[in-house]
Amino acid sequence: MIEHILDQAVRANESEQDRILQTLASTPNETLPAIIQIFSKNAKKMYWEPAMKVIRLIGYPHNAPVISLIIEHASDGNSLAHGEALLALSQIQPNVIIPYLLEIFLGKEQGNKLWAYRVEDICMMFWSVEPIYAIRCGPTIAYLLSRHDLPHQPDTLTLLEVLEKIGPDSANYALPPLVDLIEREERSDIVEKAQALIASFSPLSLEPYKRLVSTVNG
Repeated sequence: MIEHILDQAVRANESEQDRILQTLASTPNETLPAIIQIFSKNAKKMYWEPAMKVIRLIGYPHNAPVISLIIEHASDGNSLAHGEALLALSQIQPNVIIPYLLEIFLGKEQGNKLWAYRVEDICMMFWSVEPIYAIRCGPTIAYLLSRHDLPHQPDTLTLLEVLEKIGPDSANYALPPLVDLIEREERSDIVEKAQALIASFSPLSLEPYKRLVSTVNG
């Protein structure tokens, strides 16, 4: 049923499509379970964009059951629903979304290859959303930077770039993993990026670490 309606929306002009999707959004209790099924089928990718638009039109808190789905597609630059998912995300308060992100970063899938890719995707998403997301997730990103015991880890440069985005405000929690990273890392590009990040921190932040920093900076 919903596939037929979404098919009509895809083929309709803009104003008619808006009317069709708004009608679906007006009955969230009936629509959301069917929308979830659309996203569970790769064969239905053609409907992902209008389906995500319905989720956006439903709005928070009625679309709360699919926040994880919104995050999945907002952080996947290759998803056909990417743009609509980012819009849907932007209409929900960051304090609602951030706990979901932290749960992904620190959840039971930690160390899984797909988890590592997902963390990288979310880190890339930070360039398309409000700075508060990176700032609030910063301590967890620094923690992941120190986890060199996992079978699969997110790309180190990607994690460092998030800390760069946060800037000097990350110094208090980022310095220990950065010092550790420089001491054990063999790749010169990673070492140089970590050293540059440390150099951007204020003298006050660096004061307790001055002996360690002088060692790792040669």
